[in-house]
Amino acid sequence: MQLSHHQKNDKFVYGFYRLTYYATKVPSTDTFLMERLALDDQAAFENLHERYFARLFNYAGRKTGSLPAEARRPIYEPVSVAFSDAPMNDVIDQLEILFNVRIRAANPAVNACRLTADFTTQSLPEILELLCASLDATYTMAGETVIINSKGRS
Repeated sequence: MQLSHHQKNDKFVYGFYRLTYYATKVPSTDTFLMERLALDDQAAFENLHERYFARLFNYAGRKTGSLPAEARRPIYEPVSVAFSDAPMNDVIDQLEILFNVRIRAANPAVNACRLTADFTTQSLPEILELLCASLDATYTMAGETVIINSKGRS
């Protein structure tokens, strides 16, 4: 059997099979990964799983009240985490995952701030105190929700 092929927009179609190649760096945006996932791309699935599993697992556990005890990290249990010129929303995301809490900035301008810090064997309250000192902010905690109040300076 002879396969015919033709080129269209960097895609080669061979009979019933399609091969896509990229001449530049393969994008890893969520949109691209979702498109690849729709084509049963295992690497795209693994990338999305790595990015979002812990956050979605914790979110579902908070919503249903069924998060297993071993997945809960007490807020006073020390962790070590470091950030290098990280956007504040990434810092907040990481702390939410580590401590299974919800953290919100009362002023969205806080998310534009960047942080370089090394929190070695620190509990969540200790991290929040240091974080708020760097932002000239305060925080309040009600249950599993933390609100950061700041003018949002960078």
